[in-house]
Amino acid sequence: MIFYGEDYWKFRKPIYPVLVVTAAAREYGRKISITDDRTQIVDTIKRFSEVVTN
Repeated sequence: MIFYGEDYWKFRKPIYPVLVVTAAAREYGRKISITDDRTQIVDTIKRFSEVVTN
């Protein structure tokens, strides 16, 4: 899961910090990301799909 817009998801609608704490002990906790950079989103999706296909 990738959140786009750090300010929005961390401060205006602060669901991201709650999700990170909730997911920390679970496998999907490693698959949560947040960024303002579109290139980083693409790179993260590629990295996630490599994990799924391997």
